[in-house]
Amino acid sequence: MNSVWADKLFTIWNVCIFHQVAMRLLEKDIHDKQDTLISLRRQLEDVKKLNLELHNKLQVTFFSIYRNG
Repeated sequence: MNSVWADKLFTIWNVCIFHQVAMRLLEKDIHDKQDTLISLRRQLEDVKKLNLELHNKLQVTFFSIYRNG
């Protein structure tokens, strides 16, 4: 009977360790994804700024062509 309890306890302990490792891996994955989202948001803001700059330059160029044209 003692061996059966020991086997059950060992199995429960293994399951607990497995769940702890799984939780740590999930937490790491979540943090990595959050870091990626932050980076992508920054890149999107940079692209928006560049797009606005190009749009403004294009408007100035068209206005200059129209005025001199």
